[in-house]
Amino acid sequence: MPTSGLAEGIRRIATAALAAALLASAGALGAPAPLPERVQRITGPPGSHAFLAAEHQAVPIDLAALGYVEEEYLVGGNAGIYDWPEGREPVARAHGPYATRILVRRPRDARKSSGTVIVEGLNPSTPVDLPIMWGHSHRQFIADGHAWVGVTVKPYTLRALRRFDPARYGELAMAHPPAGPTCTQEAINRWSQPSTPAEETGLAWDILTQVGALLKSRGADNPLRQPARRLYMTGQSQTAGYARTWASVFARHVQGPGGGPLYDGFLYSGSPPWQVPLHQCATGFADEDPRSRTAPAGVPVIELFAEGDVGTNLVSRRPDFDRAPDLYRRHEVAGAAHADAWEARSFAAAADVRRATGQGPAPALACRPEGVLDTDFPARHAMNAAWRHLEAWVRQGKAAPRSQPLQLKTPVAAPFDPERAFIADEFGNARGGVRSPLVDVPVARYVGAKQGEFSCMFDGYQYPFDAARLRQIHGSSTQYLRRVQASARALRREGWLTAEDEREVVAEARGRALSFLEVKSLALPPGSGPVTVTVAPGGDVWFTAGQGNYIGRFNPDGGGLMRFELPHANSAPRIIAMGADGNVWFSEHNGNRIGRISPQGVLAEFDIPTPDSQPRAIALGADGNIWFGEFAAGKIGRITPAGVITEFTIPTPDSGPRALAAGPDGNIWFSEFRAGKIGRITPAGVITEFALPRANSGPGDITAGADGAMWFVELSGSMDGMQPDGGRLGRITLAGRITEFQIPSKSPSPINIAVGPDRHIWFTQGTKVVRASAAGEFAEVELGQGSRGSGLSAGADRQPPLRLANRLYIADGGANRIAWLEFDQE
Repeated sequence: MPTSGLAEGIRRIATAALAAALLASAGALGAPAPLPERVQRITGPPGSHAFLAAEHQAVPIDLAALGYVEEEYLVGGNAGIYDWPEGREPVARAHGPYATRILVRRPRDARKSSGTVIVEGLNPSTPVDLPIMWGHSHRQFIADGHAWVGVTVKPYTLRALRRFDPARYGELAMAHPPAGPTCTQEAINRWSQPSTPAEETGLAWDILTQVGALLKSRGADNPLRQPARRLYMTGQSQTAGYARTWASVFARHVQGPGGGPLYDGFLYSGSPPWQVPLHQCATGFADEDPRSRTAPAGVPVIELFAEGDVGTNLVSRRPDFDRAPDLYRRHEVAGAAHADAWEARSFAAAADVRRATGQGPAPALACRPEGVLDTDFPARHAMNAAWRHLEAWVRQGKAAPRSQPLQLKTPVAAPFDPERAFIADEFGNARGGVRSPLVDVPVARYVGAKQGEFSCMFDGYQYPFDAARLRQIHGSSTQYLRRVQASARALRREGWLTAEDEREVVAEARGRALSFLEVKSLALPPGSGPVTVTVAPGGDVWFTAGQGNYIGRFNPDGGGLMRFELPHANSAPRIIAMGADGNVWFSEHNGNRIGRISPQGVLAEFDIPTPDSQPRAIALGADGNIWFGEFAAGKIGRITPAGVITEFTIPTPDSGPRALAAGPDGNIWFSEFRAGKIGRITPAGVITEFALPRANSGPGDITAGADGAMWFVELSGSMDGMQPDGGRLGRITLAGRITEFQIPSKSPSPINIAVGPDRHIWFTQGTKVVRASAAGEFAEVELGQGSRGSGLSAGADRQPPLRLANRLYIADGGANRIAWLEFDQE
């Protein structure tokens, strides 16, 4: 801890606050918590759905498939408005009616329930409810069998609910009681804003009390169908302040239904540096007021702060404690920001937000520094570990581990500069705090907050290391992955990573290892327009120049570029493949021909019997023949090395075969762009079709994966790949079982697909090349502004068995070049 200047003052304040809080918290629990007067299931009119329903999140979740039930309830009753005299228990000044909603997610089978229930005050920092702690840790809650209950706690977001669905939410209100303390709208405290004199934010405390009593009750109206055995309160940012205030003010004075505490523990993240005023006309406490510190709650309390929170929360630092009633831990997470993209996956879908607010996206903030890359730091890992610690503390009496605070330079400069305030390691990341492989085995420098407008401090950013710096630090991507594995293993043993998150950290590191890859390229003559690329067994690279009307070849070292002009103008060569005869074969989309070129450049062309068939796809089959697709004719063609062509009509009319590839079963697999199907044809010409879940999915390129299945991309019906709602990756087993993965970046749609040297699936998408794991995890490599990758190749085309080199070649039509990524060989 700092020992001079501002830091010394903070230490004295924290020590005095702790002593006062210990005195204030002496004594027995107060009266039992009252139950709500009204509990009613909300179903709404036909077609209605709950705001924040899991199936209507930004990234939907199928809770039913996970064995969970989601239900929504109106909860109403009579709530007090409180004051908190220094050193004494809270006092109710007035009472008034309320009606709010709770969203309940619980295991369908009670036998699979852990008995733990997490109550989250839904964050009201925007006009709509935000389930931030659910967003961070829902996968762990579900894996552990915990129930989660989200509570709307502020009149501001009740307004949005009523606007979203007046029929469903019209009764909800937190009105100001006539006998309550009054003030003008301008005098409402900053914490309670935005509010009006007709509303009352101070009803939230009894709402949280009564909801807790309901969830622990044995009554028939308990939404859990059984009493909670353990009840934890949580929240993030503003509602972390609610949880912290309830723990400090009410926890020692409210009794659960069976005696003992109502809430058995508290875990929250990013609480503000001040205690939340108990009603909207109250004034906040001064920094030196003991009530500005987290007081003993009689049960375990774990506070988490991201690195980005520390600048505003220095005054709230206080010592950890292990003696009842003060069971307290503070964890500061190195590298983390107050907000990250992961939590937003669980926010309401954009259409629901617009309906609830009548507003579009908020304008961008004027934050400093400009032009930096947003953070990708996963704060959820520290939260998940803390949840396991809280469970062990409550259930087994095993105190959570202690962590060092983040190390600050002394004296602490004012104004606080998030980029320069911390003592940094050799990579520029802050020392101390809860650690992660992201800062201990880094590929970037992480800064937890920006500067500028107030909300800028919520957003972190990063300075990624380039490939040269990464190799200087770690040697190779393989060595980097080994270090990440060792770091994650050690942190799991120390309790700072769960076993599940250890696996996730390592899996995500494989994506970050792509930062070691450099994009190299060979510029082509102007107007070439490369479309696809293949690699000969000897390493020579062949490509089609669709606009330049030639076939190109160059050496593995990028030299010796040769052009082989096609004899007919505007032939539009498209797809290229290596043949079993050592020749290169290609389709001529406009010329209605299949071409063949020898390693020496001897060219031959073969007319397709069906006129204007628009041949696109071409691949080498296991039978030694070349197979191709006729997009306009709806046929699959076969050509022997001698040039004899046979055509097979696809059963579905106007199917639009767009791509094909040889499968490990000896058959040719193809995509039917217009029909929304994947087809299979045997060497004898027998065709089987498999319909995709979406008829307009627009399946495009297809390849044989290293896992024995066929993989393909979906363009969502867009011929040019620019459909804004497009973008799925598909997998089909040889038996025809289909799995689809939503690609995170939806526009433009993916184009070509191949297996890379790392045996992962790769596909092109606009200016990026994207890698996908078998579990549907994606990582991207930027090709550069103006790029537009199409054809991919990593070896001897797509003919199984996969013969993989250490390069992935990309035909980059946007930048008029052939680019490649070079992988480590270890």
